[in-house]
Amino acid sequence: MTDNEYAICIYLQVYRVKNDDGDAYCRGILDAIRTLDNREQIALECYYRYGKTFAQTGKEIGGIGEQGAKNVVSKVLRKLRHQSRARNMSVAAIMEHRDKLLEEAEFAKTELCDQVVRLAQGEPIDYKIQAILNARKKSISEICFSSRVSNHLICAGITTVESLLALDTLNELEKRRNFGQKSRDEIINKMREQGHGEWADRMNVV
Repeated sequence: MTDNEYAICIYLQVYRVKNDDGDAYCRGILDAIRTLDNREQIALECYYRYGKTFAQTGKEIGGIGEQGAKNVVSKVLRKLRHQSRARNMSVAAIMEHRDKLLEEAEFAKTELCDQVVRLAQGEPIDYKIQAILNARKKSISEICFSSRVSNHLICAGITTVESLLALDTLNELEKRRNFGQKSRDEIINKMREQGHGEWADRMNVV
């Protein structure tokens, strides 16, 4: 089974359909799979790519029983079905998300332009909008992340809250050495504390 065939196979399981109708984005699917831990990736490949039974899969991932292997595979599929991963597997979902981001960006641009015009006309500053803009431009160093997480973010070129909010997923960070679930949870929790609950919910993979 080629990489693309494997990717489409996983797409069918994630979206619970019999045919992808050309909607499967293979690169996105393979990238999503790589964000899983090694044991989960092996379980998925054993069962779906190589056609092994759950009993055989269990032996491959640590000598667990048939039911245990079945539970692992089910858990992995639930992870892949989370919006933050699944939407990168579908061409239609990617286009929809892109349109939403463009709409949000246009709205923010319009709000900012309106405020500039009001300021030029001598009207008072809209402090609510100003606070939002200031919060987005806050430096990562001001969020009080642990030194480990701060180093991960800075090395990835993420130096402001705005650049962190621009991330669609934490997939790229998860590829970094020593960036695990603890680091992911710290970022999500700190950003939630900063008032970015919607972003945190989107990043919080089951």
